[in-house]
This record gives sequence, C-alpha cells and structure tokens, in this order.
Amino acid sequence: MKRALFLLLATACFLGGCGSYQLGEPGDLAYSSVFVSPTRNLTDIPQIEGAVNQALRKAIEQDSRLSLSPSQASSAILELALIESKRETAAVLAEDVGRVRKFQLNVEVSVSLRESAGSANFIIEDRRFRITQDIFTDSGQINAEHQAVAEMAAKIAQQANEILVDVW
Repeated sequence: MKRALFLLLATACFLGGCGSYQLGEPGDLAYSSVFVSPTRNLTDIPQIEGAVNQALRKAIEQDSRLSLSPSQASSAILELALIESKRETAAVLAEDVGRVRKFQLNVEVSVSLRESAGSANFIIEDRRFRITQDIFTDSGQINAEHQAVAEMAAKIAQQANEILVDVW
C-alpha cells in the first residue's frame, strides 16, 4: 500500500513539473511585421542584391512568425548589407597546379533591424555572419559565380531570417 502511494506521489510530482512546458519557439517577438530595405552590395559580386532581396522576402513570407510589410510603416525595418567577398583556392588541376578548379567564395553579411523609419533605436544592430559557397570553374569562373548567385542568396536569406526570429 505504501509503495503504491509513493509511486502515485512520485508520478504526480514528475508530471506536475512538466505542466508549464510549451511546444515550439519560446517567447514572443517584439515586432510582427518587417519592411525589407533594399540590400546594399559592397562586394564585387555583380547583381547579387536583387537575388538576396527576393530570397529574403520569400523566407520571411514562408515563416509564420513574421509578416512582410510593403511600407516603412511596419513595426520593424530590416537593413541588410553584403560587406565583403573573398575567393579562396580550394582545389587545383592535377596536371596544372597554376590553374584553379574550385574556389570557395566567402561573403560577409551584416543584418540590422531598426524599430521604425527614422528611429535611431535598433532591435538588432550590425549582427554579422559569413556564408561560403563552392564554385567549380570548369565552365569558367565568371559563369560559375553567376550561376552560384541564387544559391548564395538563398543561404543569406535563410541565415538572416533565423536571426530575425531568434528570441534568445
């Protein structure tokens, strides 16, 4: 009898401790809608800002925690800047070590989230991250980089969206 009572009390205490557990993301965001300012491109990668803007808008629309605002009268304004790009040799041709077969393209990105238009208050200020994309130069470096722009833009948008909805 004592054993059954002890098991019942232990089970009640254990289940009572889990009573406040919530499934999903913890906390609420301080903003519900975001206006995406045009991306600033300070790198030497041509025409990447349009692809980044499009991918970023798509990522925000697909996330149920935020809505995309068409005007600066939203609760937050997103400012994204592509700060720097670097190409590093990843592999050379075996028959000619002077010719590069694969590059790693690294892009540093800055994300800032302003409270509203004209406000000096930042919710997120100059949070930086770096993405890396492998580029194979079999069909030429210019072609390879041009073809990699869409994939790099998607990586940038995904990382920026994660920063926006991260409440920690």
